[in-house]
Amino acid sequence: MIVGIGIDLLGVARCQRAAGELGAGFAREFCTPAELAACAAAPAPARAQALRFAAKEALFKALALAERDGASWREVEVESSPETPPRLRLHGRLAALAAARGVERIHLALAATPGLAAATVLLEGPTRPPLPEETSR
Repeated sequence: MIVGIGIDLLGVARCQRAAGELGAGFAREFCTPAELAACAAAPAPARAQALRFAAKEALFKALALAERDGASWREVEVESSPETPPRLRLHGRLAALAAARGVERIHLALAATPGLAAATVLLEGPTRPPLPEETSR
């Protein structure tokens, strides 16, 4: 059963401007150390950062969290490697909030052009229980 869907589209230049205005603290506010390392090693670091920000924003939208409900940006981590599709790993308060909403699986799709980063998150919960007439057969 689908628990939530979220999407986010972010201009890479906008992300770069924010990083320029706020300095290194901008990335450290919303990226884990592993994400910072992955972005630094990426061929297009600003696009990699924008994709991670879009993925996190899409997750918060899918969870329908008002003002992130006290969860930190770093409580969600985008994990990726050349061998596997990107995925989200939740930690701390955010993991508890997702569990309370019945989230069992998180699907993440990322797309980027040189100027745009997009993310879609689909949250799955338990399948519906069988109806009484389905169990009596």
